[in-house]
Amino acid sequence: MSKPTLTRRRLFLRSGIAAGAGLLARTDAANKPAAGPANPAKPAGDALRIAFMTDMQFDGPPVRDHRFGLAEQGNPNNGEGYNIALHAWQAMMEIQPDLIFDAGDLTADGEDEEFLVYRDWMSAMPAPVHPIMGNHDRQHDWFQPYGRGFFSILGQGAATRTLKVGNLVFILVSQDHIQLGHGADKEGIDPISTARQAWIRGQLEKFSKGGNNIFLVMHYPLNNTTAFSDKWWRTNHPAWKRTSNELKELLTEYQDDVVAVLSGHVHMQWDWKDTPDDRWDRKGETENVGFFVDGRKINSEEREYGPHQLPEVHFLNLQALDWPHGPAREPTVYYADARPGSHDFELLTMRIEDQQIVDRYPIRLPHPADLGDRQLHFMESDLAIFEKALTVQLEEDDWFLIPKGGKGTVEFQQQWAEPVEIRGVTVEAEGGTHGNVLYKTSDHPLGDWSDYKAELPKKAARFLRVRIDFEAGPKAPMRVRDVKVDTE
Repeated sequence: MSKPTLTRRRLFLRSGIAAGAGLLARTDAANKPAAGPANPAKPAGDALRIAFMTDMQFDGPPVRDHRFGLAEQGNPNNGEGYNIALHAWQAMMEIQPDLIFDAGDLTADGEDEEFLVYRDWMSAMPAPVHPIMGNHDRQHDWFQPYGRGFFSILGQGAATRTLKVGNLVFILVSQDHIQLGHGADKEGIDPISTARQAWIRGQLEKFSKGGNNIFLVMHYPLNNTTAFSDKWWRTNHPAWKRTSNELKELLTEYQDDVVAVLSGHVHMQWDWKDTPDDRWDRKGETENVGFFVDGRKINSEEREYGPHQLPEVHFLNLQALDWPHGPAREPTVYYADARPGSHDFELLTMRIEDQQIVDRYPIRLPHPADLGDRQLHFMESDLAIFEKALTVQLEEDDWFLIPKGGKGTVEFQQQWAEPVEIRGVTVEAEGGTHGNVLYKTSDHPLGDWSDYKAELPKKAARFLRVRIDFEAGPKAPMRVRDVKVDTE
């Protein structure tokens, strides 16, 4: 079977975005703050340094004298792919953050060996890394596992989850409802399901009370927000446009407490700007914006081009580290310092090749930072698919379907902050039946798991896997709308 990288590259070129700057414009330097010192010292006192990165896309194991594996489409003969991973690690060592968030596409194809290399890279970082799943982190090869490496190799208890340090709340939304098919033309439709959006709403409702500063970390930029957010791979698909509009409405409801939506996915350079004369432009698209956009500023201007109206939060689209997959040539990572009692949260852009600060973006927190005990606490997670049978087909909005007359098995995983009593599962579906529900638990995602049993777990658990068999009727497919774990 041909390497998926080649297919994606053909699609990438066919989309009209050629490899090279073309008519792209750099962000107007006169409107940007000065880059400042190369290596700002970590502030004294109780400040918390938070770093962000995205789209490493490991595509191979280490070779020769390289410490880390190959970034996607890097050339093993000249070392480009290996140097990206090494330079990114060196940049993080220079930054010395207290915690790191990764906005997805950890791997090129979701394969076990790629997750193993990412785990080594993640373990070498100077602070804990909290990744989400991007569209590359599920299988690209139809006959490979669905994506369990994120859980079983990286040791992640949950894919979509909420983490909290003091009054800083991070809602991490993974692309684990992605629709997959046998070929690249059928992959990459990544809407966030209605059930997942309901979960996000619940998190916003819960944490908007009490003076919390809320961040959403997701892989795809919301359509028509930041530069190239309606051009890059599938961001202009009707399903993602629908999801984006629904999430924008939701964000508008909670804009007094949401600070920013951080995303990855776009492989353009950190200082490029979307302009009306880009050669692949089409009428009505996002124009005259960079990768960092303030909804308040957009709404205060009369703009000839979109976006014209946004939730009054920041939209921060982080540049992909894996530049060989796109036209950019200066991979970057990002960080900001949260200082107790301060509203300031300035995001700094560090070029990884020479560890120079090349950009600063000022952000104002709606509530002064309160770091509490400075520890990052797991709050709760949504249910995620751990593994699925090949017969199970994921859909744009429903979780999945079983073709008429067919059968399929799905395993799910969920994590809680404290042990909970499991009371069963609720399946919302039509057109079929489900049964043979099995449960297994653990105290740690990489610890000792109990055997699958039909009886409910006797002890409260923090980590749960549920295995369910589904069967469609002979005349219609079975559509599974949602699956929920019932707890006490």
